[in-house]
Amino acid sequence: MKKTKNKLQQTKSVFTVLALCALIIYVLVLLVPLFWALLTSLKSRADFVENNPEAVARFLEEYKKSVENVNTNLEEGAALVEKYGIVNATVAQKAIPYCNIVFMEGTEMKTALKGCLEVLLEQNPASVGGQLPEDDFYYNAE
Repeated sequence: MKKTKNKLQQTKSVFTVLALCALIIYVLVLLVPLFWALLTSLKSRADFVENNPEAVARFLEEYKKSVENVNTNLEEGAALVEKYGIVNATVAQKAIPYCNIVFMEGTEMKTALKGCLEVLLEQNPASVGGQLPEDDFYYNAE
């Protein structure tokens, strides 16, 4: 009986790990194209950024609060993940701490994003338009 219970626990652990991996893959598959679309649309909207610095600053501040909130209020963040049909809250609550959800800006953001874009360029040049963006691509409030 004990051996069967042990196998059941191991099976549950394996499924939990697989579910977490599936969530990470889902997020990457979903978010990388959305992220790239957002970045390219932000690039094409440079005039908006230049003409609305208060709105951009407010958006970034709210985004930063959102990142802090999901990392400190796991139950609330997990409930939102379930509400929007990504995965159930139990899985999300276990996965969120391993998702590396962070807010970066300025030089830190540019360095991290540039590294990410270099990896994408190496793997599939078409995913980044065949070349890395110029420095004016990156938003810098300074």
